Amino acid sequence: MATALGKLKGLADFAHEFGDHFVRIDAISKNEKGDLGGATKGTLRLLDMTDPEVWRVVRESSSAADAYAVPSKK
Repeated sequence: MATALGKLKGLADFAHEFGDHFVRIDAISKNEKGDLGGATKGTLRLLDMTDPEVWRVVRESSSAADAYAVPSKK
């Protein structure tokens, strides 16, 4: 799980620096265990990495599950 969080943080950093060059930058994960943001098991979770609130939550998270707990605006 540490690898997933590292990748999310790297993507958040990339989006923060270069996000204005893209229409969308999303992180998507299948909630296979039912532990991502309280969503139903088997559903997809999406993080809009162009949203500054998402950057903040991802950077402050201690696990990928915590990062995916940020409310989705899509």
